[in-house]
Formats: sequence, structure tokens, C-alpha cells
Amino acid sequence: MSELRERAEELMVEAVKLARSGEVELSRKYVRLALTYVAKGRVRLPREMRRSYCRRCFSPLVLGLTESRRVKRKTLIRRCLLCGWVRRYRLRGQTEES
Repeated sequence: MSELRERAEELMVEAVKLARSGEVELSRKYVRLALTYVAKGRVRLPREMRRSYCRRCFSPLVLGLTESRRVKRKTLIRRCLLCGWVRRYRLRGQTEES
């Protein structure tokens, strides 16, 4: 794994910790810096980390603090509580076998 990817992952983890402690503005800067490292190194973050920040305001999504989640019709709806950005993910259900 490249050094830039490792550093970006560390920054994303620290951004979540800062958001939980109330430092949302600093955590936004960490997310932006992590995304800059990923872009310059031409590497990809893991899926969990790609989905862990708001694409509009770059705040880390922490359930109950900066994010709300709900499930409706086999769809997970995630909403940023700071800017209102919404992302929908289709949930895979178990299929019935005849």
C-alpha cells in the first residue's frame, strides 16, 4: 500500500475522532487533505472511507452528530445534518428461493 494512501486513511480516522469531539471545521480540513493525497497519489480509498464523508461539505459522517440514516423500501438513505446532502444506497436483500 502506498504511503499516501496510508496517510489518507489515518487522516480520515482522525477526522472522525475530531468530529466526535466537536471540532467539525478541523475535521473538514482533514478530509479535504486526505482527498488531496488520494488524488495526487492516484490511489483509491476503501469503500467504507469513501462513504464516510459528505461529498458537498466534506464533513465526516458520524451517526447522530453529522448524519442521519433511515431505511425505506430496501434503500439506505444517508443525510448530512450540516448541509442537507442526501445519498441513497440500495440494500441487498435475501432472495426467495422457489
